[in-house]
Amino acid sequence: MSPLFALLLSASALADDFASKLDPADFRLAAVLEQGRKKPLDTLAREKLELITGNDAYQGQDPVATLLSMVFEPSAWMEAELFKVSYPRLVESIGERKDGHVYSAKELLADTALMAELEKRESRQNGPREAALDELRAKLACFLNLGAMLRVVPPPAGYPKDDWYGMREAAPGTWRADGAPRELYEGGWVEGTEELWGELAAAVRAKDAPAANRAMAALAPRLASVNAGNYPSRSMLATEHAFMSWRPFRWSWILYALACGVLGFGVSLGSKRVYAAGFVMMCAGFATHLVGVGMRAYVAQRAPWADLYETTVAATLMCTAFAVCFEAIFRSGYVGISACFMGAVGLVGASMLPFDFRTVDPLVPVLRSWWLKYHVLAMICAYGAFTLAFGISMLHLWMHFSRKDDQGSKKLEDLTYRIIQIGFFSITLGVILGAVWADSAWGRYWGWDPKEIWALVTWFIYAACIHGRMIGWCRGPRAAAASILGYAAVLFTFFGVNFLMTGLHAYANAS
Repeated sequence: MSPLFALLLSASALADDFASKLDPADFRLAAVLEQGRKKPLDTLAREKLELITGNDAYQGQDPVATLLSMVFEPSAWMEAELFKVSYPRLVESIGERKDGHVYSAKELLADTALMAELEKRESRQNGPREAALDELRAKLACFLNLGAMLRVVPPPAGYPKDDWYGMREAAPGTWRADGAPRELYEGGWVEGTEELWGELAAAVRAKDAPAANRAMAALAPRLASVNAGNYPSRSMLATEHAFMSWRPFRWSWILYALACGVLGFGVSLGSKRVYAAGFVMMCAGFATHLVGVGMRAYVAQRAPWADLYETTVAATLMCTAFAVCFEAIFRSGYVGISACFMGAVGLVGASMLPFDFRTVDPLVPVLRSWWLKYHVLAMICAYGAFTLAFGISMLHLWMHFSRKDDQGSKKLEDLTYRIIQIGFFSITLGVILGAVWADSAWGRYWGWDPKEIWALVTWFIYAACIHGRMIGWCRGPRAAAASILGYAAVLFTFFGVNFLMTGLHAYANAS
């Protein structure tokens, strides 16, 4: 073994040993201000690592430990392969070819042609290559500016509550709170904090885990004490940390998927015990899902359905909520199978949305209205009911064409009709409430906005489903087909309008 290789191997082992011994403890709950929202340092670390690397933990290390290392040892991380380039044509334009298409910041910054293209990319045509360039630029900008994002110092009393300051570690005595004079921090607070921050930086660079742990343990209460009235409560910070580390929606879709399989076996075998086990799993998935939505609402301090990700999660929750109620009453099994399948698909789909769709963000001004709670909730109830009706209709068609159970098909048709009625009432209420909100926000009840138009199209399709059944036209497989057609309109209203069109509702979803 060459001496150079042995040196690199020992350095890597030392870094891994340091990361495993580093214990941020309460320091991970230190509040940091980013984009108008106060969040735990742990959340910031997870979000930035996911943006840069695609994963919220680097090689199994504690996210806060990784973030601190990146901030205090930037030169060491310049050669770490962190940036994955997925778009093939962009990979072809990068000078160096690598297996896996994962590059270091040093390699990317050294590619002058790529850097020139990133710099001149502004508001030209939008296509896959341009989107890949924007994504790569965002990753590099985040990596190169991590230190500036650590705005962990609250302003002194009397200063604007959102003027938090960063601790830019440099030579001793050069740090100051940008904007707020040092003397406004009482009792030598700045000097003591500056000293602790320097000790933390030195300990991270020296790979001295005990010293780093001591510095973090002293910094956490010090940061929280400077202006307690402008600092998030410990319970809120701890709840967000639990939400980010526990990932309740991931456990929910796993439980839904398991419940779907167990319920399927229970129905096919005619076993009440197997069915009961599946129903318990479905309830466990629903409870986990509900707790996750509640935690997100508490963390955001608002209704948890303000953007595309949140409304997808909430609509999926309503789908399974209706299914739990129907299964508790009718014990059909088919409703549970449909809901669990759609619930798992919905949550997995939500987790695959772009990174910036999934972060908890403050409301834009137009959404800061109590109408958000009621209009959007009514629409979510409607979409949840229509999602469940779609799942049952697919099962209905499969049973009809496979000649499995004509009597069972009739039961599914009746259940679909009941669920569509619930959804139709909800969407009617939602459209009315939306019109009232539109008059309050924009000065008109109706404006032919794409979202409004497609909500109305969806309303007409489901109105036709209900009236068609009443006159005897929409029955049997035609009823299932009509439900599926209606859900196609729901999907376009929910996703297609947001990604393919522009309008007044774009602030809540894709831009």
